[in-house]
Amino acid sequence: MLIAAKALADCVTVDRLATGCLYPNLDDIREVSLKVAVAIANHAWDIGTATVPRPDDAESFCRSHMYVPEY
Repeated sequence: MLIAAKALADCVTVDRLATGCLYPNLDDIREVSLKVAVAIANHAWDIGTATVPRPDDAESFCRSHMYVPEY
């Protein structure tokens, strides 16, 4: 939870903080979710609990596994 919370906090811009917002803009949810997923995956690889080998590009790897809501 701490890794996810830090990644989420890193996505909040200075402008949003200045207006009193504590979270990133909801319009950016897919990119924010990606950053949180990458942070968690990197932590899992770092501590040896990941079930897949570490890819060369963690962000591209996570992005390739994201659900795309297309109908």
